Amino acid sequence: MTKEWKVWDEYRINRLIRLYVEGRTFSQIAKDLEVTRSTIAGKAMRLGLSRDNLKALQIEHVMAERKKMLLEWISRKKSVT
Repeated sequence: MTKEWKVWDEYRINRLIRLYVEGRTFSQIAKDLEVTRSTIAGKAMRLGLSRDNLKALQIEHVMAERKKMLLEWISRKKSVT
């Protein structure tokens, strides 16, 4: 079930954070990333993720997504003119 890999690359870290912010459990995230639940729990702890700060993380995630969409829109708008 688990794959052998040694590096938490940017994609895997961002995916872990995104799934966590969406409210997924460690078990669900582990299945998605094909690692153990303990691996996810350890990395989440090292990243400072906790259910106490989940609401703040969710707001931050939404704001980052909106900023990304706005910057893409501005970029498209500039390329049209």
